Amino acid sequence: IQKMQFIAEQEAELAPTEEELRAYYTANSEKYELPSSVSFEQLQFQSHDSASSALSAGESITVLAVSSMQSRINVRQSPLQVASTFGREFARSLNNHEVASDWQGPIKSTFGWHLVKVLEKHSASVAPFIDIRATVLSDYSYEARVQAQADFIEQVRPNYDIVRKEE
Repeated sequence: IQKMQFIAEQEAELAPTEEELRAYYTANSEKYELPSSVSFEQLQFQSHDSASSALSAGESITVLAVSSMQSRINVRQSPLQVASTFGREFARSLNNHEVASDWQGPIKSTFGWHLVKVLEKHSASVAPFIDIRATVLSDYSYEARVQAQADFIEQVRPNYDIVRKEE
C-alpha cells in the first residue's frame, strides 16, 4: 500500500502554475480569512460611578484609573482575544463603539469597569495572495497528493481482490 501511495504521490509532485495556484486560492478563500480586529486603549476603574465621573476629568483621566495587570493598549485584537481577556460582555460592548479620539464608556469587564478609546477597527478579510503564497502552495500540494492517491487507488482497485480476514 505504501509503495502504491508513493507512486501515486510522485505523479502529484509537479509544481502548479501561478494560475492554478491563484485559482485554488480563490476557490478556498475561506481557509485564508483573517478575523475582524480592533485596536483600543483602556483604563480600569473600581466602579461604574468612578469611571463615569472620570469622563469629565479631562486630561487627568489617566491618573484616576486604577493600576491594572491588563495591557493599556491592545493592538489588532480579534473578538475572541478580547473576550478571552476581558469577557464576552466587554467584547460585545467594545464592538458597539466607533473609532474616536475621546474616551468612551464605561464598559463592564470581568475585572471591573473601563473607559476605552477605540483606535481602529478592521473588518474580516481574506489575506492577500502574495502574503500567503507559500501557505497556499503547501495546501495545494497536500491536496494534490491526497487526490492523486485516491485517483490511483480507484484506477488499480479493479485489478485486485480485497480479502478481509474474519475473526
